[in-house]
Amino acid sequence: MWLRHALQVADYVASQGKHVEALALYQRIQLFHPHVEESYFMLMCLYDALGDRNSVELQYANLQEMLRSEFDVEPQQHIQLWYFDWKKKID
Repeated sequence: MWLRHALQVADYVASQGKHVEALALYQRIQLFHPHVEESYFMLMCLYDALGDRNSVELQYANLQEMLRSEFDVEPQQHIQLWYFDWKKKID
């Protein structure tokens, strides 16, 4: 229940353009629920909006590592597509 509410609040804050506040919320969500892919993806999007390339890369690497070590899977396809499109734009 806390997770669902926290994600809704974080999504709302992000939609209002309050990127720094949304970052803090998603980081907290990730701290308490490290297996939730959405927190990694939203952090990637927010870091991109703030121009922080290194943090986008770090979040994707952390997501890959968590998924491989815990579940032996890759990130969801929409996250992979977003990341590879993002990489093309910045290179």
